[in-house]
Order: sequence, then C-alpha cells, then structure tokens
Amino acid sequence: MERIDEQVLKQICKEFIRPEVRLISSNSKGLINDTFLVGAEGKMYVVQRLNRNMNSDFLEFNYGLYSKACEENNWLYPKWIKDSEGEYFYTDFDDDKWRMYPFISCEILEKPLSKERLFSLGQGLARMHAVFDSIDDKPKAVYPMLHNLSHYFDEYNRVLGETKEERDEELEKIIDDKIDSMLDVKLDTSSVIHADTKLSNILFCNGKVVGSIDMDTIMPGSILEDIADCIRSSCVYSGRFDKEAAEQIIKGYESISSKKEIEKDLPRVFEKICFELALRYYTDSVSEIKYFKEIYPGYSRERAKSLMNTLWG
Repeated sequence: MERIDEQVLKQICKEFIRPEVRLISSNSKGLINDTFLVGAEGKMYVVQRLNRNMNSDFLEFNYGLYSKACEENNWLYPKWIKDSEGEYFYTDFDDDKWRMYPFISCEILEKPLSKERLFSLGQGLARMHAVFDSIDDKPKAVYPMLHNLSHYFDEYNRVLGETKEERDEELEKIIDDKIDSMLDVKLDTSSVIHADTKLSNILFCNGKVVGSIDMDTIMPGSILEDIADCIRSSCVYSGRFDKEAAEQIIKGYESISSKKEIEKDLPRVFEKICFELALRYYTDSVSEIKYFKEIYPGYSRERAKSLMNTLWG
C-alpha cells in the first residue's frame, strides 16, 4: 500500500466528519482499494481511496439500489457518509476519489469454522441472496468482466505474448489442459450476486450472519458462483479442500432457500472459480501492470499454484 501522509488523511476525513481524527491505522487486507481505519471522539470509521479503475457513477447507482434493499430487510452494510459538498465521493488534488463510512462492529470469522458456523454461513448467503432478490433494478457491473473466464483467458494469452517476466511452464501446461472444460461450465446469470463472497466480507453476530461488506462487486450473475467462492474462501486450508465443511454450508443454504439441490452443480462451479482466480493471479505475476497487491514477493504466483490444484473431489 502506498504510504499516505497522516495529515493529508486527516484533512480528507474532515471533508466527511466534524470530530477530529485521533487514530489512524492501515488495513493491508484489501487487495483493491487503499483502506484505513480511523477513530474520532470514540467512534470508528473506514475511509477508502478508490482504485482508479472503478466507475464511481456505477458505484453510486448500485449503492442506491442495495442500500434500500438492505434497509428494508435489516441487513447490515457499509453506509456511506456524504462529504461537505453533499457528495458520496471526495476528489483530492491528485484526482483520487475517497469515501467514508462508520465501522460496523461485528465479528468477521477466520477459518476453520465449526459445523454450526458453517451451517449459519450457508444460511447467511441464502438470506443475502433473498435481500438482493428484492432490489428494484439490475445493478451496473463495476467490474463487467468479473467471473468471465473467456475474458481472463484472452488477457492471459495477451500478457504471455508481451511479457519479459520469468514464466512457469508446469503451471501453463495445467492451464492449457483444463481451459476447455472450464469454459464449458454454463451458468444462469440472471440473479443479483455479491460476487466477492470471501469469508472476510461476511458479518457475524452471535453466531448468525447479519450483513456483508465490500459491496462494490455487486452485479448480475450466478448464485452458484457466490456459493462456490464462499466455499473456496471458507473450506480450503493450506491448499487442502474440506468437502465436509463445504457440505455444511450447502445444507445451511438449502435449509432456508427455495433453490434446492445445488450440490449437484457446485463441484464444477467450485473448480471453475478456483481455476479462474488462479489464472488471474498467474497472469498478474507475469504482467507489468498489477491488479492485485503483491503482499510479499512471489505471492501472486504462490496463490495461482495453490488454487490451480484445489479440486472438489
């Protein structure tokens, strides 16, 4: 994360809130936006500098849709604060856009989860999808190619044709061997989904899921990909997939959802999600232009290898 001068950050916060900021800490977990936790007069807030690739008009349009649905269904979500000009985004002198919202005091769990928590996680995903089903209009995809494997494969081939970085022949052979079968996975993309259902984006309170964060990816898509991505995030430990843990999430989802028998389709969708993310990480590792933040040298390639070998059975 690029270092931000503390005084500059405090001044940005003043555009949104009156109390003086006393505490600032960076959040290095975010792979897209630069995120900071700030404290002012006993209250905590999140302030973010948006990735420049994000369309703020689409973000605001989507916020209007999902905030209404979340409010009506008692679902917690980041509630943006308007700046001194009455806008949700403040633009600084470098033409970067910032937003701010109160910190949501809930539990964000870490794996491995107990059977009870996994079951509750599945129920929470089903509730979230029910909330999204009540949205009045279709959201605009801020990342229109998200989960579009054909697009990522085209980008992969383009980067390979230009790169001067060291490549991994073994990983590229796996990609070549699997790409056709992964492209053959067909999905119903008529639902509204979160599209980034990793465990750190799911809010728990007293053992139940009560909300979600990082809603910028909300878009039309397949609920199976949302479930599969959550399973990927929650049920893979040190490169090993825990199928029994995944089954608890599925049971929880089906216990309150009208969508039944999802397990028969999930294995291939799960492997597609893992393959797609692996392809993106590997492409990033050999590209001059980075999308993901390299948490440490070699992180992207390490993630690619692990994900490429994550299988359902």
